[in-house]
Amino acid sequence: MSDTNPDDESRNDQPTSEKDSTIGRRTFVKGLAAAAGIGGASRLLGTASAAESLDGYLPPSGEQTIPAGEYDWDGSSLSVGSGEAVVGEGDPGDVVWNLNSGTMDGTVAGRLENVVVRGDNPSPKAGIDLAPGGVIDGFVWPEGGGQSEDRALYHPDGGGRTEVRNTAFGWMANNGAYIDKAPVTMENSAAVNNNIANIRVGHWDDRGTSNPREKTTYIRNCLVAVTETPRHDNEAGSYARGIRLRHPAHLVIENCYIVFHDVDGTADLVELHDEAPGSTVEIRNTHFYNDSGGRLVRDKSGGEMDVTIEDCTVAGSGNREVQPNYDGNGFTEESVKVPLPSEITGYAAADEIAGVGPNVHPFDGEATSSGSTSEDDYEHTIVLHADPSNPLSDDAIPGDFDLKITTVGTAAFGAKAEPGSDEIYSNSDGTTTIKVNDLKPDELDSFHFDGEVVDYVIDDGYGVDISVDGQPTTLEDLANGNFDYSGETSDSTSGDGSTSDDGDSTSGDGSTSDDTTSSSSSDELSNVIVVDGQSDDTVTTYTFTVSGTAERDVENSTGGGDGLTWSVVEDVSKEGKVLGLVEDGVDVFRFSGNVTDLTVDGDASVYIQRDV
Repeated sequence: MSDTNPDDESRNDQPTSEKDSTIGRRTFVKGLAAAAGIGGASRLLGTASAAESLDGYLPPSGEQTIPAGEYDWDGSSLSVGSGEAVVGEGDPGDVVWNLNSGTMDGTVAGRLENVVVRGDNPSPKAGIDLAPGGVIDGFVWPEGGGQSEDRALYHPDGGGRTEVRNTAFGWMANNGAYIDKAPVTMENSAAVNNNIANIRVGHWDDRGTSNPREKTTYIRNCLVAVTETPRHDNEAGSYARGIRLRHPAHLVIENCYIVFHDVDGTADLVELHDEAPGSTVEIRNTHFYNDSGGRLVRDKSGGEMDVTIEDCTVAGSGNREVQPNYDGNGFTEESVKVPLPSEITGYAAADEIAGVGPNVHPFDGEATSSGSTSEDDYEHTIVLHADPSNPLSDDAIPGDFDLKITTVGTAAFGAKAEPGSDEIYSNSDGTTTIKVNDLKPDELDSFHFDGEVVDYVIDDGYGVDISVDGQPTTLEDLANGNFDYSGETSDSTSGDGSTSDDGDSTSGDGSTSDDTTSSSSSDELSNVIVVDGQSDDTVTTYTFTVSGTAERDVENSTGGGDGLTWSVVEDVSKEGKVLGLVEDGVDVFRFSGNVTDLTVDGDASVYIQRDV
């Protein structure tokens, strides 16, 4: 996961002075190619010449309709007063304004409808001022701007509600929608790869809105995505949030999709700012896809907000941290096909925003691990088993056992992690921390990671058994570099702690004898324990302890039919204890003595046979 940049936000709080941009800009195909992308060049050229100017249509007087077609635009004269309208005729996307000079700006206090702007912004400080009472319904700008102060939409003042619908914009260098001075309704819209904040809201000024409902900002049925490193202006580096609550408000986010890839320049998916204390925030039925190190929800107010998170889903291999305490059932892990911008907005041109498309995950609908990543994608897997005798908390709630493990590489949730409570986050020094929260007595967790473990923090008074890649170890040995990450797991172990492998034996005092024959040959292991996961396609984690010696029966153990054998995560034996994972396969062990403890987390069946 990528590291986040220093959180220096003051430079972006207010518009900066205009400066000459030194940021390089991409070039985009205009003319016939752009027309074909939104419904066909012949149709457009039949109604208006691509060379026709908008001078005859702007500024409007009353309601001004614009015939379907392409127009050259110098970025001027878009001044739509209250009670006025500029409406593109035809189907969605049939009116295209090619931005060839000047800068994309203007004011909308009335209504702007059905306009696609094409081309990079040529000059600094782009943005439509969305004045109190203004409505934008169908505005698409795929190329955006890489200039100082560029933002697609901006609140010049507070007051009455503004509305944004069926709108898409991308690649703005200084906020996507900078609309944080009045209540907003934003629906069926897409904000992609915009810097600072893709959508920035808050009631900086709520004059004229005494009705509590009218003081609510709604973000509904919207897509917010950061899939490539955003462009930035002279004042700020790339540091993109998803949705940012910048000032106090009642904010409702519902039926939305928020997608963050593991790219440079990402921040948090939802940020609740420290200048918005006293806000109430509701996040409902929203899907989060996160491959980045950013938090799902960050609360910079120190808990000074009332937050509800209800019926949300999460996928991806990134951070699962949710900072505020919240009401509601929170998140469940679930893979979801995220709709394309065109499916959100109804405008085909919206899919031409660079960084999204039918071949980009999760817009492609390919199944994902939903945060539970295959061990094949990482160098190591760690399995944790909390001691069944771990203490309870003062109020008799099992758990309260917290643990942090820091690795030099990246990390991901394993089969038995709990992304709703466990966390993975990147540190400023490039390391990654796995945080296990409330590991209950006898509970199992697993995680995948790259590199080596370099630090840990564990609550006093709790016990935990640990294996890495099938080898028993301790947190202390991992952090001190006393663990061989390339080592092989011993096939057998006895209840007194001695191990045997190829005739060597190790005694409890650590001495080794090369000429000692193992006392636990297969002839003496007359009992069998079978963990059968063939009837279930999910992962079962298990642990058992024997009073004698246990040895994996490799010949009779089988991997799943899907090829996932968990061979990297070999079963661990330490002092007669075995930790293992099985998915759609069978794990078989031979042992002596009796089974003194057994824990199964999953739907696999367990059979014990004696004297076979």
